[in-house]
Amino acid sequence: MSKRAMKLGIIIIALILVIVVAYSIIKMKINVKSNSKKSNSQYSFQLAELQADDYPTSLADKKFAELVYDRSEGRIQIDVVTGGKIGEEAEVVEKLQNGSLGFARVSIAPMAEYVDSLNALMLPYLYKDDEHMWRVLNSELGDQMLQSISAAGMVGLAWYDSGARSFYFKDKVQTLQALKNKKIRVQTSSLMFAMCEALNCYPMTSAENELTQNAQIGKLDGAENNIPTYASYKQYEVCKYFLQDEHTRIPEILAASQAMMEELSDEDIQIINECAKETEEYEREQWNLAEDNAKKMLVEKGVVFITLSEQEKENFVAACAPLYNEFGGQYKDIIDKIKNLGQND
Repeated sequence: MSKRAMKLGIIIIALILVIVVAYSIIKMKINVKSNSKKSNSQYSFQLAELQADDYPTSLADKKFAELVYDRSEGRIQIDVVTGGKIGEEAEVVEKLQNGSLGFARVSIAPMAEYVDSLNALMLPYLYKDDEHMWRVLNSELGDQMLQSISAAGMVGLAWYDSGARSFYFKDKVQTLQALKNKKIRVQTSSLMFAMCEALNCYPMTSAENELTQNAQIGKLDGAENNIPTYASYKQYEVCKYFLQDEHTRIPEILAASQAMMEELSDEDIQIINECAKETEEYEREQWNLAEDNAKKMLVEKGVVFITLSEQEKENFVAACAPLYNEFGGQYKDIIDKIKNLGQND
């Protein structure tokens, strides 16, 4: 080999080494910069809440925000916006999906419009009681259902309680026959609409804070919801007859925007997930307390609580039975698992 060829070979090897070293240094700097950005980035998000400041879910939202702020050492700030100021639940779900909103506490009823399997969790007269529902939510099945909303561009973080939903009216109603042709405000949900139709009453939509006015002018004969909401919006002032049929127990979800979560580091995602799960038990405690206090106050306000007779309860259950095929036919395995989890009661 000539000296010229050797010199050329040495130069080429040297150039290759320079390029390799330079590439390694650049890559290292990029990684350091990227990791630094992830750990030091400041985030500010809003959390949409339909209920008032002192409502159990609102208190849990705030607890979640506080935990995240503390664990992230102030890097992640979540502003809880209560009272439906960001929009009704259907609007909020859309904002989570398009990434214009970071977090929200939402009932699974409007979410079921996008994730059909959620209907299996809220079929009428499905749960024996509150303990039965929580046995389901805390099971492997509950985890799967919480994760299912990822198919609609959202991330399920935690389950929240919302008690049992019952009907309440301007006039006394204590039989299925007396419910006929009543105009009832329900959630924006295909299942809730179908339930009313099965019970021979008319489902209507109305903002929660407009229910009293609509009942006063005759647009509504009543509504259905849980006891704390009924008390919080003072709906007892126009609908004082509360029929404790407990037709549904509809869990609530603390949810995040999937698009927003994808922008966070793995460390921050872990913080958010852990903090959310820690608020589940707190929210449930707040819920039970609020329900007890609300019921005491409502009795003092003259609300008439009506319990269905055993025969009438069977009439309500039988009327809603066809909904199990219509909304849960393809999820019979889920429904069977839910019923089996109630066998230990």
